[in-house]
Amino acid sequence: MKKIFLIVIVAIVLLGGGFYALNSYIYHEKQGEEIDGENGGMDDGAGGEEETSSPVVAYFQAQMIARGIKNAGQPIEGFDAMMLMRAFPGLVASDFRGVEALEGYYEVRGDAAVFVRAGAQPMSSAEGMVLEKGYGTLLKNLSTRLGLSVTSNARADALIQKISVSDRLEARIGTEVSALGATITPREVTQDSRCPLDVVCIQAGTVRVRAMFEYVSGAGEQVFELGKPIVAGDVTVTLVEVLPAARSTVTLLPSDYRFYFKVEKQ
Repeated sequence: MKKIFLIVIVAIVLLGGGFYALNSYIYHEKQGEEIDGENGGMDDGAGGEEETSSPVVAYFQAQMIARGIKNAGQPIEGFDAMMLMRAFPGLVASDFRGVEALEGYYEVRGDAAVFVRAGAQPMSSAEGMVLEKGYGTLLKNLSTRLGLSVTSNARADALIQKISVSDRLEARIGTEVSALGATITPREVTQDSRCPLDVVCIQAGTVRVRAMFEYVSGAGEQVFELGKPIVAGDVTVTLVEVLPAARSTVTLLPSDYRFYFKVEKQ
């Protein structure tokens, strides 16, 4: 009788333990589901990390490098922010906010993208080279600024096309402007024979400005004349406008002039 009683007790204990274990398992599974549901935003964040290293980003990086080389030449140790802005005139400094580089990252100060070193590794000439992760950050920044969601290679091409468009570049005496690999630094106005606005003239006149001109093929002085294109390699540079307009009662100082250049791929 005692033996039977003992067996019953053991059976009850085993059944109770099994029931507890089953409930515990179900409880923890349920908790896991609830946590997953509550952390949906975190999953989105993880998805963002996957997007940064996605095939679209890899394609964007490859195209930026290939087109950058075509536009501005082969860099010795990869493209940094300044080189990319020279190759793609539609890029602005704010596009490089937080962009990761070989030995640091970029931050925006005023209207400039400034490289910030991170860590204590020895300095190198490639410190500012944009990394693959940096191209992902650049892509996100551009997508936000241009309002273009890049979810495919075709959309990446469309975005790159937007930043490849040559806009008019404004320069002053002594200031440097760049687009599509061409760099222009006006030095001196050698002629300003424009007809003043308050005078009736037979001829319209013109403006000539001496400038330092740099391109992939080399560098040297070049005289730009208003409205006359200069061909260098596969780009055309034209001085399209000079401001302010001439007036008979005003003598313009060198610092008053604003020159507008247009750079186009042939």
